[in-house]
Amino acid sequence: MRRVLLITEGIGIRRFGGAQVVLRIMDYLKETDLLYKTVVLSAGEIPNAHKASIIKASKPFLKGQVIFGLANLLEQHLEDLSPDLIHIHGVFTGLQKTAVKVAKKQGIPTILSVHGMLEPQIWALLPPFVSLGKRWYWQKVLRPALRQVSWVHAITRLEGITLDKEFPDIPQVLIPNAIDLKNLPAPDRDMSPEKRIVFLGRLHPKKGVDLLIRAFASAHLESDWRLDIVGPDFDRAYSERLRELAAGLDPLGRISFLGPVYGEEKYRILQNAWVVIVPSYSEVVALVNLEAAGMGTPSITTTQTGLHDWQESGGLLIEPEVEALRQALMQAASWTLAERLARGQQARKFVEERYSWDVIGPRWVQAYQQIAGGRS
Repeated sequence: MRRVLLITEGIGIRRFGGAQVVLRIMDYLKETDLLYKTVVLSAGEIPNAHKASIIKASKPFLKGQVIFGLANLLEQHLEDLSPDLIHIHGVFTGLQKTAVKVAKKQGIPTILSVHGMLEPQIWALLPPFVSLGKRWYWQKVLRPALRQVSWVHAITRLEGITLDKEFPDIPQVLIPNAIDLKNLPAPDRDMSPEKRIVFLGRLHPKKGVDLLIRAFASAHLESDWRLDIVGPDFDRAYSERLRELAAGLDPLGRISFLGPVYGEEKYRILQNAWVVIVPSYSEVVALVNLEAAGMGTPSITTTQTGLHDWQESGGLLIEPEVEALRQALMQAASWTLAERLARGQQARKFVEERYSWDVIGPRWVQAYQQIAGGRS
């Protein structure tokens, strides 16, 4: 098995979720003897190392959610690359449906990563009318087509349960998200963490930022503790509601919305934090948990993020509830500096042993080889 074609909706250094996962897979593949190309509908800033591998479906092929000529484009690149397998990412743009159809026609095995998009909690967060329409589109249009894939990929055990229901009788591989610790700045051993609790991520309803604001306000920590909410808006109206909630519950102004940060500044914020919070209602191994650990900072996350073993990392694992988060914040605030530093060191070692690309990367190569071996 020599050649892999990746297909995804979008990619870029400053994008989130599945786009970041695809970049990390590309990083790893570049260090192997496998050849790869990546077809995308939209591309943001791309690392120089990957620019030559990107195939962008240009504007004539895309109008709204309708993709014109994409099948011909894919067939052309399948002929040029002759991939041994196709790894398809995402669900809802129509790109995935087209990719599966073309691959089936060419007899090329496929694996589909849905990146948590089908989790019950995600449906529950949608307005009822939107949820009804999206479910109909999934059940009647997309799911029958996507059930033609050769394999499905689960990032967590929880997602695996969902995929068993949505893709019965289709083989499944379980591989968690991971980070490459070599790509992170070396933690500054002389830097002491500040009394800052940090959320870093998109301000999306599934992220549980509302839980965090309520828990921080009700924890009544000493006045020198601060909560920094770092990340871009998903929906401006929703972000405004979060700001109004914070203003109403925090008359002392200890909650700050800092907007998006990237690169070195992001890692500086993670290392300076006393603890990082990922209070999601639904997540498939949020990379920020792993990145914080890589910078020597423990995190508090929920049982819905798929990190079933996170309690062993030096961080805390809780239910996505205000009271549970309030108690966790109080516990973290009570750590001595020595305990905080020890937990941070434990977190980095934990990620190195279980969630680094040195550990996870070979599992992807093995999976690709197994799937390619079943080529029809």
